[in-house]
Amino acid sequence: MKKRLLLCLLCLALIGSMMSCDKNTDTSQDAQSTSDSGTDSQLEIPKEPTYKDVPRITSKTHQSVYLSYGEGLRVFRFMMPDTWTLTAEPGGYSIQRENRVIGSIKTGASQPDTLGEEVHKDDFFFLDCTMDYFVHKSEKDGVAEYCHRFVFGYPEQNGTKRTYTILVDLEELDEYSVNRIFYSFREEQATNQAAMGILSLPENPSILIIGNSFVNSSQIGSIMNSMGGVDCQAVSIDYLTVRRLCSDYTSYLDNMRSGAYDAVFLCGFYATDDATQMKTVVDACRASQTELIVFPAHNENTTAIAAAEKNSYVKVLNWKSEIDIVSEQLNVPMKELRVDDTHGHSRPLAGYIGAHMIYRAIFGKVPPTRDTYGSLDHSYVYGHLGSYMTDPVIELIPSDEILYLQ
Repeated sequence: MKKRLLLCLLCLALIGSMMSCDKNTDTSQDAQSTSDSGTDSQLEIPKEPTYKDVPRITSKTHQSVYLSYGEGLRVFRFMMPDTWTLTAEPGGYSIQRENRVIGSIKTGASQPDTLGEEVHKDDFFFLDCTMDYFVHKSEKDGVAEYCHRFVFGYPEQNGTKRTYTILVDLEELDEYSVNRIFYSFREEQATNQAAMGILSLPENPSILIIGNSFVNSSQIGSIMNSMGGVDCQAVSIDYLTVRRLCSDYTSYLDNMRSGAYDAVFLCGFYATDDATQMKTVVDACRASQTELIVFPAHNENTTAIAAAEKNSYVKVLNWKSEIDIVSEQLNVPMKELRVDDTHGHSRPLAGYIGAHMIYRAIFGKVPPTRDTYGSLDHSYVYGHLGSYMTDPVIELIPSDEILYLQ
């Protein structure tokens, strides 16, 4: 009897323990359910749209636009979608697409109050140009509106500051077209370099043209002297660079310091180090107030030339560029201008072009007609260069394609 009673008590204890576990488990599940319910009750707050969320028009092809403040002043180009058209209006041009005004091009960098706050900005510098890009946000009837603003700045040759501002509705430009406008802003050459009378030299000036074998192969010295009015010394040293001139041929620097020449036409820009070393030549010329002209031969390095042009003391006659322009624009075969050898040495016809540049820079007019120019007959030169001999201005960008803003 006692055994049965003890067995019953054990069974009751076991049942009580199981019920306690069930109760704890149910409570935990209820707590988890309550917690889940609390999570579901917290609603996510949607993010406010930004200008990056605005749908944009995609443009795959673009056209060149040329801007200038006036004839004879610097000309700049940028690329815009070819679906855009420009219409003149007071103070600039309106930009239209499908007969709807979507923006404008104006002079100056003013920011109208209606543009609102800046929400994005990029800037970029190239040579002496500054380029800034903004996105502006404003509100109209409680709705956000955005626009692009491009600001391009540069100085004229006389130091006058110039600025253009392009405003365009945000949806009109996708990221690709923004970059096409922003990074395409570059100076363009509207004509070749006539450079009439840019040098102020005494009567019958003594000039030095110094460079490597291109000076010799072009016969520029004898051609220059045949034109008259100058005493030209043309020095050709094999593989001469500006750096080598400053380190190995210092007697010419001594002559510059002493005032032996009225002007020095310097070739030899093959590396940026040559542009850096030119400071030694500048100092020598400055000591005697001798004019120094950067005068690159046809195989010289474009980047090094551009670096040398930045020096405020020098003037520039780009012989290299003039040869290419004459060949391309006047259809002069390059074989008449350049020897078919390893270095592409300049022929005497290229020497005539260089001498023509120097003469008009000194005297402000074209050279006189001669029966011969060094080893060249007049008939040969005229047969290839024609009217260039009397009118050396070559139009590279038609004037009616340039937008002149005031």
